[in-house]
Amino acid sequence: MGYEPGPADGLIGRRTEQAAVRFFSDRAGTFDGTFDLADIEAMEAAESSYVLELRFPGRLFDRSHGEQTACNALTPGRIVAAAVDPANYPPEPKLDDAVSIGESETWDRVQPWVKAIVTLAALYDTTGDQTSADKAVSMLTQWAEAGAIMATPVDTSYTGSGNRGAYRPSATAPILDMENAAQLGYAVFYALEMLDDSLPAETRSQVAQWADSIVRKYGAPIGDAVFQSTHTGIWRLEGRPMLARAILAGDEASYRSYVNAYFGMIRETVNDDGAILRNANRGDRGLHYQSQGILSITAILDLVEQQGSLIPADIEASLHAAVTFLLDADRDNAVILPYASQGYNNPGDGTQPVRFYRESAEHYWWMIYYLSRFPDHDNSLRLRDFLARNDSFVRVDLHPMSTVWVPYPINCYRAYDLSEEAVAAATAYVDANFAPIVETVTTRAMDNIAVQSDAKLDFGLVSVREKFRDRNFVEYGLSIRGAVVDGSPYLLPSLSVFADYSGGTESVANIQLLRLVFSRASLSDAESRGANYLPCGDLAAQDRDTDQQLRLHFGNESDHNECILSRMGAADRQGLSAIMANMGELLDSATESQAAERLLELHSFAVGN
Repeated sequence: MGYEPGPADGLIGRRTEQAAVRFFSDRAGTFDGTFDLADIEAMEAAESSYVLELRFPGRLFDRSHGEQTACNALTPGRIVAAAVDPANYPPEPKLDDAVSIGESETWDRVQPWVKAIVTLAALYDTTGDQTSADKAVSMLTQWAEAGAIMATPVDTSYTGSGNRGAYRPSATAPILDMENAAQLGYAVFYALEMLDDSLPAETRSQVAQWADSIVRKYGAPIGDAVFQSTHTGIWRLEGRPMLARAILAGDEASYRSYVNAYFGMIRETVNDDGAILRNANRGDRGLHYQSQGILSITAILDLVEQQGSLIPADIEASLHAAVTFLLDADRDNAVILPYASQGYNNPGDGTQPVRFYRESAEHYWWMIYYLSRFPDHDNSLRLRDFLARNDSFVRVDLHPMSTVWVPYPINCYRAYDLSEEAVAAATAYVDANFAPIVETVTTRAMDNIAVQSDAKLDFGLVSVREKFRDRNFVEYGLSIRGAVVDGSPYLLPSLSVFADYSGGTESVANIQLLRLVFSRASLSDAESRGANYLPCGDLAAQDRDTDQQLRLHFGNESDHNECILSRMGAADRQGLSAIMANMGELLDSATESQAAERLLELHSFAVGN
């Protein structure tokens, strides 16, 4: 059960007594030093709960969740119950197997499809909205009939997960990021369960077979890496789709094997400090991957708990330690530096940590799980304060924590307390017990960016022209003359706006990514031109010949902007922040043209206006 009393020797030794004290303390009881019949019965009952039994084969979550609480969504400033309009989700993207998933447009199509399908299914499951169910069924049927992604070969040269840069996007034959593909099948598993009887039996069978084929083809190599300990740390969800498949198939032997393998990973990689090794060790992304590791751990524990099993005490203790480590490091970068400075498989030395977990529904998933599962833990008090300060993800209210990595929106079935009273109490606790957040280079830059976005911007002539178009992409040239930021002239780089669509370019609702694009060499400050932006990720920066192409996003993926801006000199950081913040006004005043009118329409949709 994880209490480590030591080897059996027929005696009640010191370690046995300590283990007993911990065991009964965890159950709001006490141990008086002597085992009586009641104590033994309590331990026997607990032991039976620790057995990894597949008590509910075919069930991934508790069906009573919809009766317990409404489906909550995140909105800027607070986590509240909110309705989600299915019309806000992207249309049904078509998948082209001739293009790779990973560093490709194909993954940009799969990702919104996954988010849409899971959210629509969850809406039906929690509200009974038939329109959502009908759209979800249509999407599932189309992709299953087409056998989507099944024609794409597997690249088995790298069986870690998540690091798309390790794949070969330039290969002549298309290759596939196995984890991303396996998560597609996994999301379909959840969607089928949530849609329940709204699917005709024949359709359910066809869709289930397609999802099962995806998971077996692309999930098995990653699952093998978990079993054989060749994984590169607890990244995201590794072989979790294979675990879900075992549950749905009623395969108890595989279920036990996978869970025990995961428990082994946790014991192997979470050290005494709470650092998740080979996650916290990843350079400037160490904090980000520490949070991703916690996401993976909680996702596995949730599946085990849904089968009615208790989590071993040492595994739970590792989870608490990992969360404490992250929260400590969030306040003081010195906590992560001894690990992040190693830069394992990622650039940077930890002095410029990216903090995507502060503004991402994907990371909020594990935080809500933790709040609901351990409401009175000190970490939960700190998380309430953390979320109150940071839940500002743009338009996240339209995406109720349905992510690629954890498809089912857990906040639809677990109660948690983020009331004003609970948050106020948590903030008072944090203020009384923890030192102020230590300013680092990155936090200062982030604060500056927030201030500079309010800088006064004056400008002269603005014009927009269409430069390039294909079936899913349009590039606009943007000219802004006479830019003055807070009274100082600012020489803008050469600017383009890239509009990426998840379907045809004719519909504004198809817009997936809208970003301001410019080259590093065209920036004004020498500091800006000499900086390396690649650690911010391929969505934010990419190599182009001898230079780097930089991208600031409107709406979707805008959480990457802070990383880019924090590396710039003061003039560029202030000027581009002002341009981003005032883009609507700039476009509204542009010289009249179809391109300007269209770009204004796209911008308004992207930022939720």
